Amino acid sequence: MVADAASLPFQNDSFDVIVSINVFEHIDDLPSTLAECKRVLRLDGLMFLHFPPFYSPWGAHLEGWIDFPWPHVFFSDQTLIQAAQRVEERRARNVDYIAPAKVDWTHVDCLPELNRTTIRQFLRLIHSLDLVIIESHMLPFARHYLADRGPLARSALSILKGLTALPLLREVITTKMVFVLRKA
Repeated sequence: MVADAASLPFQNDSFDVIVSINVFEHIDDLPSTLAECKRVLRLDGLMFLHFPPFYSPWGAHLEGWIDFPWPHVFFSDQTLIQAAQRVEERRARNVDYIAPAKVDWTHVDCLPELNRTTIRQFLRLIHSLDLVIIESHMLPFARHYLADRGPLARSALSILKGLTALPLLREVITTKMVFVLRKA
């Protein structure tokens, strides 16, 4: 079924489980969408959400065109769009993507299809909707790489995980937010 996530065509308390992976950073009306998820979730149901915060290393979703982390922290949208446009002209990166994921860099004025949601904003939204966090994880960048590179790398990963508890650092160290939520 295709529907507007901010206005779901389902009755209240319709679902036991809602799963969303790498979607919530693209939703225009995130407050309404999360409220709708809450509405259609059964009282004992669970929401599983997994997505990157905007300031994560790859939060700009430019990795096909700009292959270094945090470009959106260091450069304006206009600079990034111009760079992506030049890369596209020279390397035709769009051919590697399915039609809906292709970007016409000549016709955008901001980073496309991103709502720029931060961890802080999302936590406030959860609280405002009276949702209960059953479990949450702020997954740090390089976690897959560091996990199997020996004791020193695992120690570095442990430090990065610890740093995700600090609000300011958490915004740039976290590559994915993972939440399990339920109604209050």
